[in-house]
Order: sequence, then C-alpha cells, then structure tokens
Amino acid sequence: MSRPELKALKALIEDHAPARARKSVGTLSVGGGLTLHAGEGIEVLGPARRAWMTAFLRQHPALRAAWVQGEANRLCPPALEQQGVALSRILFFERLSPGEGIELALQLLRSALFGAIIFDGIALPFAGREAQMRKLQLGAEDGGALLFFLSDRSQSSFGIRVRMEAEGADAVEFTRVKGGTLT
Repeated sequence: MSRPELKALKALIEDHAPARARKSVGTLSVGGGLTLHAGEGIEVLGPARRAWMTAFLRQHPALRAAWVQGEANRLCPPALEQQGVALSRILFFERLSPGEGIELALQLLRSALFGAIIFDGIALPFAGREAQMRKLQLGAEDGGALLFFLSDRSQSSFGIRVRMEAEGADAVEFTRVKGGTLT
C-alpha cells in the first residue's frame, strides 16, 4: 500500500473543505499590486500613515469606514473632505482610551456595517496584547472588514497580515507577515 503524496492530500482537503469566501476590498498598486481582503489586519506605520489612509479611502469611494481615534490624536475630519473623501461614509470616534477603543472596535466589527475599521493612535495595552489582537482579528474575519492600525511604531505581529511603511500618500513599502514573522 503506497502513501499518498502531500499534493494529493492538499487537493483532497481542498475538495472537501467548505470554501471560505473572502470578500475582496480592493487592489492597491504597490510595487506590482497588492490585493487586500476582508478580515485582514494591516499595520500602516510612518509619518505619512494618515496621508496614505486618506488616499486609500479616496481610491475606494464605496467603502464605509469607522475611524477610531486615540486620546492624543489630532485628525481633523474636514481635512479628509478637502482631500476628496466623502465624510458621509466615515463614522468618527474620538479621544478613546485603549480599552474603550478595543471594545468599540469589536462592536463595530460585529455589526458588519463597515468595510474598514481604522485604529488611529490607539496603543494596545502591553498586558494581554496578543489576546486583544486575536479578538480583533477574529472579529474582522467574522465581520468581513479590513482592520487598519495607524501608528508611529509596530505594536505586534500577531494578527497582522500586511505591514506598510508609509513615506508618502503614494510611496509605500509593504511586507507580508506570516505567523507573526515578516516575510
């Protein structure tokens, strides 16, 4: 009796496993193109992170988003409108502590009303960070939304699938993250 090869086992599993539909949110042209799918965690770092996020929202005019801002954040929503982003499709939450921001994001993800949840300047608490990231990742997958983390520095690789370093609205370097490690 011969042993099945790995390729044959993978094909057998794929044939019998339920197909998990991943709603494509859009394609962002970065060095040949990058497709972002619902349920992904994307970390956007660097000085131009808000400019990049604004450009992304402008490129996807049908995408509804919730923008969750930290206590020290200074984003001015009318500035987004001046950049061509319709404010009627963005719901803003301001001056939230990390605990409030995480709880709110989980509720927004459960609602499945938004294609993107943007965490801007909310640092996750160090204690229990991996558990919080896992909850947010599962919520994004279940709610069918992209989960963006805008920050000065990286918070955690757990739950993050794409890490971007924004040097300008159009100048971005991205890295795929697999299993908590950069690839």
